[in-house]
Amino acid sequence: MADFDFLDGFEGDGDWGFTSVKEKPSDEQSKQTETVVKQTADSTAKAVSSDIVNRLDSKLDNKLDKLLSLVGSTKTAVNEKNQTELDIAKKQMDDEYDLRKDNLGKEQKEKYAQLEKLIIPLLIKLAKSPEAYIHWPNRAQVIEAQVKKIIAITRGK
Repeated sequence: MADFDFLDGFEGDGDWGFTSVKEKPSDEQSKQTETVVKQTADSTAKAVSSDIVNRLDSKLDNKLDKLLSLVGSTKTAVNEKNQTELDIAKKQMDDEYDLRKDNLGKEQKEKYAQLEKLIIPLLIKLAKSPEAYIHWPNRAQVIEAQVKKIIAITRGK
């Protein structure tokens, strides 16, 4: 091996899976070799593809489980947030209702007090006069002024 002097120090005894022969293998030997190679390739491919499918299936299952978990937790969080917002809105509406009710009650009391101040003095003055006839000059103008005051209180005009 004079041409391969540069290979000194390399390992030359390794088994590479082949041997040299003096003549070409017969057709029968070639067919047998081809069959063995094909069977080996098929079984190796099946084993490798089965392993790959199993790994992918496992990873896919894990990812689907994570996704379902995330969807479930997100749904729960959204429902809790919606319920919290609904509770807050209900409380605000109840507070607003109570406040308006209180304000309306106060406004009505004030209006009734104003009406009393306009009507009761007139009724008391009428009750103090036991006579059948009352002398009341310009009563149309006085009554009209009082009616306008009453309407302003009751209708806000």
